[in-house]
Order: sequence, then structure tokens, then C-alpha cells
Amino acid sequence: MPRGKGIGSMDQRYVQREPRAWTEHYLVLGWHRGVPAIARAIIATAGISAPVVFVNVGDPEAIAKDLDALKDSMATKDQMGHVLSAPTFLHIQGSPADKEVLQSAGVSGAKALVIVADEVAGPVDRKSTRLNSSHVKRSR
Repeated sequence: MPRGKGIGSMDQRYVQREPRAWTEHYLVLGWHRGVPAIARAIIATAGISAPVVFVNVGDPEAIAKDLDALKDSMATKDQMGHVLSAPTFLHIQGSPADKEVLQSAGVSGAKALVIVADEVAGPVDRKSTRLNSSHVKRSR
């Protein structure tokens, strides 16, 4: 199992099968308040049956609450309010920079991925992320 909490800690509402085996799904790496709009755009373009996997270090309960609200708002319902179709969302808690977490999210089979600024990861330590010319590999 990856270093992220992954499949075992996931809200069971978002587990259909292990995402590592998925193909043609969309990955959203990171989380901020604009992510629901990104998910809406993906579903509007790809269709309601396109699974979207969210990989971030956010609190699983808070993310599940947001995904529930988003899923409910996007669901197609009949006149009685019964859900006819709804998007498939999956949250994997873990660092999107971790290779094992990305593999557990099925990165190799993803149709596309979207990388967003991650508000839930906390502030960035500028000292450890600053690049200088010795870190940049130049192509000629």
C-alpha cells in the first residue's frame, strides 16, 4: 500500500474498484476551492460517466462532504428525485508528489490529469523549494 492512506481509509461511497486498474479516468492532483468547478468542467466535457479521482492530503471527511455536495448537485434525477445518473468521484488521501500514491491512483491509465495549487497542504517552506541554476537541467 502506498505511503498515503489510500484505499483502506477511503470513504466507501467512493470505492468501486481499485483505481490502479482504471483507465480513461481523470486525475485532479491537489485541492482548493476552485476544484469543484474543475470537476464540473471535466464532467461537462467528458460526460457524467467519466470517473474523477482526487489525490490530495486533505481531510477525508471534509473532502467527502464536498464531493457529496458536488455529486448531488450534478446528479440527473427523475421527477420523484431518484438519481438516474451521477458522477463517480474517488478521493485518495496522500501526497500527489508521491510516486506510490500516484500509482495507486492509476496515473498510467488516466486519460488526463489536472494539477492545482494545493490549499490543504499548508504553506510551502520556501527554503526547501527554491531552485537555483544548479537544479535546472538545460537542454541544448
